[in-house]
Amino acid sequence: MPLPDPDTPPSNDECKPPMAAAAGLKRREWLALAAVYLLCGLHFSDVATTLVIGLMTLLGYQCIYRRNRKAILLVVSVVASFVAFSYAGKFVIRRAIALTNQTDVDHRLKPNKAAGINSDGLRCPVEASDFTADTRNIIFLGDSYTYGFKLSPGERPFPDLVEDLIGGMNPAKRVRCVNFGWTSSSPLLSGRLLKDFGAKYKPSLVVLTLDMTDFHDDLRYAYGDREDVFEVSPGEFVLDRVGLGDAYVQLRRRWMASEYWSRLLGREVMAPYDKYFIVNQPLEQSRPFLSEIETNLNDIGGYCKETLKVPFVVVMVPRHYQYTDVECPQDNETRFYRRGGPYVLEAFRWLEDFRTRAAFPCYSLLDDFKSSTEHPHCFADDPHWNQLGHTIAARGMMRVLRKEGFVK
Repeated sequence: MPLPDPDTPPSNDECKPPMAAAAGLKRREWLALAAVYLLCGLHFSDVATTLVIGLMTLLGYQCIYRRNRKAILLVVSVVASFVAFSYAGKFVIRRAIALTNQTDVDHRLKPNKAAGINSDGLRCPVEASDFTADTRNIIFLGDSYTYGFKLSPGERPFPDLVEDLIGGMNPAKRVRCVNFGWTSSSPLLSGRLLKDFGAKYKPSLVVLTLDMTDFHDDLRYAYGDREDVFEVSPGEFVLDRVGLGDAYVQLRRRWMASEYWSRLLGREVMAPYDKYFIVNQPLEQSRPFLSEIETNLNDIGGYCKETLKVPFVVVMVPRHYQYTDVECPQDNETRFYRRGGPYVLEAFRWLEDFRTRAAFPCYSLLDDFKSSTEHPHCFADDPHWNQLGHTIAARGMMRVLRKEGFVK
């Protein structure tokens, strides 16, 4: 190999820094790339998200500006594999859900006598024919908090405990409670279930428990993809397992790509991406998205009054992060909200306002949980109530029933 001529100036490639030469970048291009990376990364609070932004920036530069074939092939193969996995994974998820729930938008429980689910898909050990006008019957509408999600066999959700408490006070005046709650329900879906089966249970009172996810769920079920109502996609599940779940949520929340795209196309944004928007932003910012839940609550109230001829009561239940910092230390939903954030009580502000316009009474169990000296109310890694949490909820419901004159 001939030796280089000392009088010959070095080539441009030889002048580049080793990393820049390898990547085909000039020094100023590396500086520009680093500047863009830092500007993007500063928008996010955790290292994982910042690294994702950096990787996306580098790949975007290589694919679009440099037209690096290897980078393009890598991106295309990863995206194609991810899409294929998500598409196939939905069938697996749907098949698993179908074991216990219907797979339409209402996803009601399937009858399962062994699991205590009657023929109407209710968490009730008996059929509607067992309820008569000789007893005072309370229907409890709600989601997983009413249903009793994660309770062990032998433990009982608060509707059952309310029945016990009333029965212990006055055995002669028989009151029966029937649980119309199921996981990921919402006022919209609860109203449909009540209209289908409510009259069969001869209610004297209907109570709906309102949870923090109901504000988003009502929008999702009303305006979302009716064939794809399950919250966790296979892709999100994998990202969460490898520790990138928080980064993904922050990316979607900060960029709000679907919302920007809808606005760009002149479409109305029917539902924010953030399913906990009610506790993550000022109430004034949430108000455009609250008409759906108000309409559905008013619809249930009207049905109770005009058709069932019974009173209707709304009771909002809190999440642990709205009243304490000692509960649920390993909460699997922490990435969706900020503990002790400035807007965690905005839902209760809305309730105070809504009760002045509603034709039915509205209550909150926030103080019942906040004043409790017993802990824990929730599971260590899940915000749902344990048996103590349901006991506190039952006591709070008894307070509401006394105020409404249903019990003394």
